[in-house]
Amino acid sequence: MISVAMVSHNSIGRLRVKVPSRKKDINYFFSAKEKLLNLTGVSSVDINPLTGSILILHELEQSLILKFAEDENLFIGEVEHCSQPSNFHDNISIAFAACNEKIKENSKGTINMGGLLTLLLVGAGAYQIYKGNFEMLSWSGAFWYAYNIFLKTHE
Repeated sequence: MISVAMVSHNSIGRLRVKVPSRKKDINYFFSAKEKLLNLTGVSSVDINPLTGSILILHELEQSLILKFAEDENLFIGEVEHCSQPSNFHDNISIAFAACNEKIKENSKGTINMGGLLTLLLVGAGAYQIYKGNFEMLSWSGAFWYAYNIFLKTHE
């Protein structure tokens, strides 16, 4: 009999399903991983038999993955719909995106949150040097973080 799986998380490129009836069934999860990796568009599959979880990194529509899983007799996916973000990361991302938009709006598009944080961290590093504080995690850490933020947000 085919197992029922609950979609516990779905975002662009990530799908997590839980198969409670197969918890601790190591053979099932390794078999599911092998089969899912054969689906074109699936780049990675992480399994956790102890929690009954399968994490699929992909470039597909969720419905195609669930259909494939059903065709391969892995599981029938039940989708839980919710109107709010499903996890902490999504909530934080939404808050930062809104803040970023406000910064862009107020600066007429000349700076974004990453640029502002870069300037603040460079300023903090310069202030630490001015004070004569040459400890490893003070001014050098601020410069390092500023540099990394700049690289990640530079378009």
